[in-house]
Amino acid sequence: MIQFECVHCGHVIRVKDEAAGRKGQCKGCGETITVPAPRRVRATPAPEPPKTAPELAAIAKVDPPAGMPTSKKLGLASLALGGGAILISCVPFFGLLSIPMNGLGIMVGMAGIYFALMRKQGALWYSIAGTLICTLDLIFTLLVMAALVALPFAAQKSTLDSMKKFDEALIEQMKADSQRMNDAMNAELQRANDETRRIENEINEALRQAEPEPIARKRRRASDQPQATQTP
Repeated sequence: MIQFECVHCGHVIRVKDEAAGRKGQCKGCGETITVPAPRRVRATPAPEPPKTAPELAAIAKVDPPAGMPTSKKLGLASLALGGGAILISCVPFFGLLSIPMNGLGIMVGMAGIYFALMRKQGALWYSIAGTLICTLDLIFTLLVMAALVALPFAAQKSTLDSMKKFDEALIEQMKADSQRMNDAMNAELQRANDETRRIENEINEALRQAEPEPIARKRRRASDQPQATQTP
């Protein structure tokens, strides 16, 4: 028996001595490999006719990989990236760093799903869980960033609305104060006019009482003259 490791994935392969120097497909990673020569070569090897591809595939029987399959490694890496991204997204001012980590975790998880399904290496749920965690954390981070961006605009709009309401209330108050001042000034002017007319009446009455009798009669005659001429 010839025992060697795959140069691509490191899986241990055991084949018969007759397969030395021939090429086959590694069932661990799917790459083409060449079977090395055995350490102990027979002195008189019997010549063999060339074998066909099905015969070679049957000869190059690959044992199950002894180590962890690639799909499981990728799934665990995706889970680690998702967990690290969640921790980073909870730290203030560092949440943006979780976006590239989540993106990398999603790509690694998708690669793990590919190896698990196409190469039939198993460990599918590790890759699915890692991809799902990275996707959910990426959506959460993007929503938080969108909320943080929209928050200043909402606060600015609220401030502008408050200032507008304050200006409107101030204008209404100024109009009311101006109307009250106008009313008070008009009332004061009316009182002043009334007081002026009262004083004028008192002065005229005092002057009439202080005039001599002849002058008073003349004035009464002058005032009665138009009435006499208008009488038919």
